[in-house]
Amino acid sequence: MTAEPGPTPAHRTEVAAQRNWARWGAGDQRGAANLITGERRRTAARSVTTGRCVSLARVVDPDTHGVTRRVSTIERAPGDGAVMEQLEFQCHGFELTHVDALSHLWIGGEMWGGHRPDRVVSPAGIQIADIDQWHDGLVTRAVLVDVAGHRGSGYVEIGNPVSGEEIRAILDRQGTAVEPGDALVVHCGRRAWETRFGSWGAADPRPGLDASCALLLRELDVAVLVWDMMDVNPNDTGAAWPVHIVLQAFGIALVDNAELTELAAACAEEGRSAFMLVVAPLRLVRGSGSPVNPLAIL
Repeated sequence: MTAEPGPTPAHRTEVAAQRNWARWGAGDQRGAANLITGERRRTAARSVTTGRCVSLARVVDPDTHGVTRRVSTIERAPGDGAVMEQLEFQCHGFELTHVDALSHLWIGGEMWGGHRPDRVVSPAGIQIADIDQWHDGLVTRAVLVDVAGHRGSGYVEIGNPVSGEEIRAILDRQGTAVEPGDALVVHCGRRAWETRFGSWGAADPRPGLDASCALLLRELDVAVLVWDMMDVNPNDTGAAWPVHIVLQAFGIALVDNAELTELAAACAEEGRSAFMLVVAPLRLVRGSGSPVNPLAIL
């Protein structure tokens, strides 16, 4: 549903009342990543038992994913040479697995910390809360919530979005506690959905997470959300991004367009839902996000 002109949507007001802008001091640019302490990383490391490693990234195929590739060669000496390659792609959107910087979006004319986009965004990049604020990586304990497996349908259906209550029920059934600074990984079965229906990003309407998930993420105090489907569209809140709003208000890092099929299978096989997560963005100064190949280490 398109937001009608008028008062601020109630959902946005409720989220704003709990935002984290001053939580870690004036001028903070790292957001909920501040919750990923050395102890959180040690806890993550202790969760590794088998050492199995699973990529959570979608395959990048220049032939089908809107990537421009330019390949050339250079010769340094007779018989010696190298392949050179230039890639151009859209960091954000619905195809590439990427992590959003806190500066990626604004709500009600305000970015993270209350900054206004017309003052900090230019063709040269973003002046505050860029992706390089997380250059040491987002390395923490993660908990999988396999909504697709829980429902038994293989994927989240149109007209039946994921709610905060459903996520909580799955966590309770698993008996897995989410602790401050953890990552929450929500598997909606996007690969299975796309196998049946085609591109998820091009679908309208589009299945995903509803607005109630945003407040649950704040309550759980997670530092990172990893998801394969994103905000349900349309939504009934009048807000443009009912769940992406956690980036701007709570400083929660978002790993969009993850591929979680293999992870869900691995966790089911090993009878577990907690593991170590490693997200390492590029050191892209003034960048609003970065491509990533997130790794789950079991």
